[in-house]
Amino acid sequence: MKHLGIIAVAGFALFFFSCKSKDVKPKNSPAGSANTEASGKEAVKNDVLIHIFDSKDHSSLVAAIKQAQLSEPLQNFVPFTFFAPNNAAFEKMPKALLDTLMSQGHEDKLANIVQYHMTVGVFKEGMLQDGQTLGQANNQDIHIAKKDGKIRINDKANVVGVIPVTNGMIYIIDAVLIPPMQ
Repeated sequence: MKHLGIIAVAGFALFFFSCKSKDVKPKNSPAGSANTEASGKEAVKNDVLIHIFDSKDHSSLVAAIKQAQLSEPLQNFVPFTFFAPNNAAFEKMPKALLDTLMSQGHEDKLANIVQYHMTVGVFKEGMLQDGQTLGQANNQDIHIAKKDGKIRINDKANVVGVIPVTNGMIYIIDAVLIPPMQ
């Protein structure tokens, strides 16, 4: 159980690289009106991406998703867990690094970082265990530490909020996770 869903994660990464769109211009939400009509209004409000796109505390993450051109591929994604850095997490990053990642020509690096925050499947709080490793969408692992009910990711980010939604889980974290160099 050390590497949960590694086959699914590999398929997920393949999906991302094969579906990446260069002309994504979402309106107020990543799904637009098609998702609203197909899923019903209540389901859309509880969607991982809709919730993040509607959150004032995640505008930096939304900008990163858009800049990485991941809005459209994520619209129809299977249930997933998103470790979502809040705006304060992005403010902790070195400004020069953030400016570089958000500039033209660095979309692939930024997509790798965004995908490092996502894993296939719904991992509720009780499923996350101390010492656990989760395979992420970019084919790299994150490490879970859990002590006294508090969850920490990669000894860097603290979970500061948990939001269950209809197609997954959102863990709000206070640091941006940077994948190790491959």
